[in-house]
Amino acid sequence: MTRSGGIAILLALLWTACAGAQQEQFLQYRTGYPGWYMPRANLGIELSPTPRAGLELPAGVDAASALFGEGKLGSTSFDVILILAPAKPAASQPAGGDKLYIDTNLDGKLADEKPIISDSTQNTGGDYRYGFFKNVGMKVPTKEGPSRYDLQAQYTIGPRQNQLSLRPQCFYEGPVTIGGKRFTCRLADGDANGLYNDLCNIAPDDSAAMGPFARQGLRGDFIRLTTGPDSDGSSTFSPDVRMVGRYIQANGALYALEVASDGATVKFTPADSVATGTVQGPEETVITVAGPEGTFTGGKPGEVFTVPVGRYHLLSATKTRKDDQSHTWQIQIYDPSSPQMLEVKAGETAQVKPPSGRFELTAYRSQPGQVEIRFAMQVDGNGMASYLRDGQTAPGPIMHITNAEGTYHTTHQLGFG
Repeated sequence: MTRSGGIAILLALLWTACAGAQQEQFLQYRTGYPGWYMPRANLGIELSPTPRAGLELPAGVDAASALFGEGKLGSTSFDVILILAPAKPAASQPAGGDKLYIDTNLDGKLADEKPIISDSTQNTGGDYRYGFFKNVGMKVPTKEGPSRYDLQAQYTIGPRQNQLSLRPQCFYEGPVTIGGKRFTCRLADGDANGLYNDLCNIAPDDSAAMGPFARQGLRGDFIRLTTGPDSDGSSTFSPDVRMVGRYIQANGALYALEVASDGATVKFTPADSVATGTVQGPEETVITVAGPEGTFTGGKPGEVFTVPVGRYHLLSATKTRKDDQSHTWQIQIYDPSSPQMLEVKAGETAQVKPPSGRFELTAYRSQPGQVEIRFAMQVDGNGMASYLRDGQTAPGPIMHITNAEGTYHTTHQLGFG
């Protein structure tokens, strides 16, 4: 009796210890377009007719007919060679005309690589030429070992631009348990460097990798936690899509977040003793802030919400109102090039100033006898905005045009531009 009771107590203690330890949880590698992550990052590589010193060319490659470039994944540089087929008069050429050599295993050599053949080529009036390589498979060195990394390549060749853009065509996903609740977890490489654990970075370097929020000095990777039916069409600005940080909120609690650099595992540990402050948004406005500590969103308009101490950017602000016909109108302002910076200190509240947007109606004479009218929303800080009514794109206002004598009248349905 005593012996079995002792075993039961021991098992209970072991269960409690394991629950508190929060083991690593595994995710699966997926290829294809991660529709939940919009827009995607890309790695831009400038192309030049001059190869780097010491580059050994693959057999049969003539340097005089090639373009060369260098990129970086993780901390490792790699070479690319683009060979264009002779241009044809037709706007589109059959697949197979262009060749791309890329150091897929990042071993510093191109001589052992086979060419990747283009899927399509397009000419635009002879000035610019575009081409696509849909399947570019790489091996990226990570802390956990070589990691698979699938990309799509697109080149642009013209008078003012010779560039190869590499866009991730992969992500990780799988079921995870946080605080006893099941979620679907997804990871995306938000800065196109082959790694998945880059914290939201407020002071980025001059890397060529461009992500969704690069205009406002934010780079890093993305994590999405969802429950219930999935919706791959969700916007990057949905509350369940966040930039990777040291912490993350789930089930109303704060957890320390650890992501493996290869994206294969995640770990959520209760963060009970973290220094925190609070953030308060403007009236009628729900805000989202992001920084190295994580991404956090207020639950209600004007709500004071708790975040770990640190530096943040105002990522987005959503203002909601109801009209006298019970329609819900919502304006969301995001991605300003000059965003608000917040310094959250322990035990103090950081106030967010109301971001401002305005509608502008501009009329000008575009040619004799013709007047062009433009209607658009302008956002301070050169930001972007969406305008919704009952969750759908709001209809533009109707404009009435009459002459002074009242003998002419016409109406136009304006659209948001």
